[in-house]
Amino acid sequence: MTIALPSVQQYAAGSFGLGANTMVAVTNGTSDTFLAFKNLCGYLVIKLYGEGTVKNISFKGNNGEKIAGSAAVTASYDSEPNIAMASSATEEITLDCGSGVALGSTSQTATEFWFCIRPVTFSKGFSIKVTNTYGWAMEKSISSSRTISRNTINPMSALEVEFTEPPIPVPEMVD
Repeated sequence: MTIALPSVQQYAAGSFGLGANTMVAVTNGTSDTFLAFKNLCGYLVIKLYGEGTVKNISFKGNNGEKIAGSAAVTASYDSEPNIAMASSATEEITLDCGSGVALGSTSQTATEFWFCIRPVTFSKGFSIKVTNTYGWAMEKSISSSRTISRNTINPMSALEVEFTEPPIPVPEMVD
């Protein structure tokens, strides 16, 4: 079957957002009425703390891994589903935090941001861009390999966010 893994996911406190987690079920025949649904994706939990309110977080692999958009799912009875991304798939997922999510102030009170990501190994790591409600941003990249497995929670260590104000454009002088 063909599905679309969302390139924009909605924030939900303590979990993934509505519509982010796709599941499939296959029976062993027409008389089998028990549907054992299986999650297609795994979960990356990024924990952030500092001062400010997060508007959105963009996530992408550092090696061009396709993680959102059109995909083909192969599912059969008594086996794990498999996802093959289409050539038109995209390399980025954005977590939309609506009007904003306040950050915890310490690593112990860090706010969790959940991403649903197809099973994939980010062989060259991944990068995130955290943007606050003023449009200020912080970018962070890790270069070590990270594998996202189906139906597995992958928590990251807490990361302090320090937003950088974008440069103010200097108007051109006109004679």
